[in-house]
Amino acid sequence: MSQEPVMSESLYIGECPVCHHGRQVVRKLRGKEGFIIRCEECESEWASPAMASDASAAVLGRYDSDRLANRDDLKGHSWVEYVVNWDEL
Repeated sequence: MSQEPVMSESLYIGECPVCHHGRQVVRKLRGKEGFIIRCEECESEWASPAMASDASAAVLGRYDSDRLANRDDLKGHSWVEYVVNWDEL
C-alpha cells in the first residue's frame, strides 16, 4: 500500500467554513470514479467544490473509502480550477 502524501503537498481549495482552521483538501474515492472535499481538521465533507463554501452543506462520515488526490488524478478534471495550490506542486 502506498503512503499518502504529506498534508503540505495536498491539493486544497480553501479554508473550511465549518471550523475555520483546516484546509479543504481534495480526496479521491477508492473503487469509484469521483472526488470529494474534506477538511483536514474537523473532517467535514462536501460532494463538490462548488458547495464547499457553504458550512450548512457539510456532512460527516459519508465517504469512508478515499485517499488524498494527486495531480495525476485531477489532471483534466473540472475541479482543477478550484485548486488553490495547483501551480505550486
